[in-house]
Formats: sequence, structure tokens, C-alpha cells
Amino acid sequence: MISVPEAAAGDEHLRILALLSRKLMDADFRARLQEAEDEAAILRVLGEIQ
Repeated sequence: MISVPEAAAGDEHLRILALLSRKLMDADFRARLQEAEDEAAILRVLGEIQ
């Protein structure tokens, strides 16, 4: 589930999905995401997406 503020509704979720899909093609990013030990670690890795 992707949650965005109502003011940013519309295509924002598509922008987020595009950024995520591009990052997931990076083997190093995927490895760090898979090796994350808890929710905080996962959020830190996902926080790299811009």
C-alpha cells in the first residue's frame, strides 16, 4: 500500500512506484533491503529512494 497526502493525490503513487521499481533493479539495493533486520532498517533503506 502506498499512502500519499490528499493534496498530492493523482499521479504521485505512480511516481513512487516508478522510483521503487528502478531502485529494485539495483542488486546492491535489493541485497540491503533483504538483509534489513527490522522495520527501522527497512525504512532506512527505502529512505534512499528519491
